Amino acid sequence: MDMSNNMANQLRRKWILGALALIVLGLIAACGQSNSTIVKPPAPTTDTVPTPTSEPVMAPQPQSTALPQPTLTPPTPVPTENTSTPIEAPTASAKSTPVPVPDTSTPVPEPEPVPRPASPSLKTPTPAPKATPFVYALPPVDRDLFNLALRLRPEEDIPNSRIIATSAVPLEVGHQDSFLPTNLTDGKSRSINATVQVVSEHANWYVDNDVNIPAQDLKKAARIYEDQVRPAVVSALGDIWNPGIDGDPRLNILHANLSGAAGYYGSRDEFPRQVHPNSNEREIIYMDARSLKTGSDLYMGVLAHELQHAIHWNQDIGEEAWVNEGLSEYVTNLAGFRAQSQDSFLKRRQVQLNS
Repeated sequence: MDMSNNMANQLRRKWILGALALIVLGLIAACGQSNSTIVKPPAPTTDTVPTPTSEPVMAPQPQSTALPQPTLTPPTPVPTENTSTPIEAPTASAKSTPVPVPDTSTPVPEPEPVPRPASPSLKTPTPAPKATPFVYALPPVDRDLFNLALRLRPEEDIPNSRIIATSAVPLEVGHQDSFLPTNLTDGKSRSINATVQVVSEHANWYVDNDVNIPAQDLKKAARIYEDQVRPAVVSALGDIWNPGIDGDPRLNILHANLSGAAGYYGSRDEFPRQVHPNSNEREIIYMDARSLKTGSDLYMGVLAHELQHAIHWNQDIGEEAWVNEGLSEYVTNLAGFRAQSQDSFLKRRQVQLNS
């Protein structure tokens, strides 16, 4: 706005000066012509007398020459900030001195050059990171064979239910069943027949028909289990799945000749045979009849150890093995018996518990 106002004021002053100059020039020219063009009337002569006529004779009048006036063209309106039309110079008479016309066009600002972006600097390539062991960001998913069967098996092979019975008739001494114990050295199963020889409040005590165990030893083991082992373990960790897959609230304890362990608990027996074909479809603990004397402290310590595994499967399926084994050793001491693995650990303290 300031720039446009200054330009308009300058143009007004120039136009006023130019108009005054033209007026002065016109006056000077008019005075010179008036002095040179005045004509005197001729003197009258007596030689010839004109004949009077009826029309009056008019005396000649001196002719006056009009002063030429300069022709001024009204100035073109001063451009404002909204117009950019150049102003034309005014036209004068042929004798007027031309006035130079200033260049009053609005200057168009030249665009400023845009600087080019700087080229990115070259960076030294970062070496590829070294592979690191995988670390769980979340707890691992529990390994449940029944859920795996539901998700991965074809529709015709999906098991109907997780359990095979909702209730069961209490077993009596002399009842026989067939079992598929596992050889822990090669993972193979074999079929045996066993008979119930003792029935206690919370357990059925089976003996392989090919194995001979004195009845008093079984009764002693059953009494210690009911009075000492089970109360200590269950009060600390909870109970097994009850009534479980078979509908029987009692735990089954099978005595047979085992390979690879003095005793074990197998979680596959907690699933229908549609899920695991070698399942015995009941809550069961296997005790070795050759390496363990039924009813001894060593026998009762192993039984407490395996009872914890059965309880742990029901309470916290999928737990890390080192935690599960550690709790089994703990409840062995809790039940009043000496755990065997603690002596091995004290001899090799540099070995990590989870290795």
